[in-house]
Amino acid sequence: MNTPAERPWYRQFWVWFVIAIPAIAVVSSLHYVYLAVVNKDEVVSGDWYQDGKSINEDFARVDTARALGVHARIILDDLTGEALVSLDSSSNRQWPASLTLRLNHTTLAARDQNLLLVATAPGEYRGELKQVPVGRYTLDISTDAWHISKDVTLPAPGTIDLAAQ
Repeated sequence: MNTPAERPWYRQFWVWFVIAIPAIAVVSSLHYVYLAVVNKDEVVSGDWYQDGKSINEDFARVDTARALGVHARIILDDLTGEALVSLDSSSNRQWPASLTLRLNHTTLAARDQNLLLVATAPGEYRGELKQVPVGRYTLDISTDAWHISKDVTLPAPGTIDLAAQ
């Protein structure tokens, strides 16, 4: 009676199969730790504490914009790199000589743009884009007295309408 010689443990399939499962988990965990350290998330707002404290002031500026009936039509021209803004109000008001248009990317601070818009006519403003925005953005137009904003996906066809909400 011949019995086959039993192979040593390191030549058994199931031993290596059982060892491979936790080994793969450890290697993949180390890979994800490496990715987390190398690709740190950006802080969208560096001064989050001051932003939180000033939220009531922002609500007052939005209420002022709503009371004045301020609304804007924005055209972001991809070909020329221009931002054209047309403001209108339900009340007769004097528009400022310049405005600030902020294009804040929802997650990547490197894509944020602050544009100085210069008046070309009463209620009509023009500014230059640094780069053509692509993706999800929050558009903010504000003065010291009022503030309007809207979340949009760019590039947007045609005009973008902003009003106090």
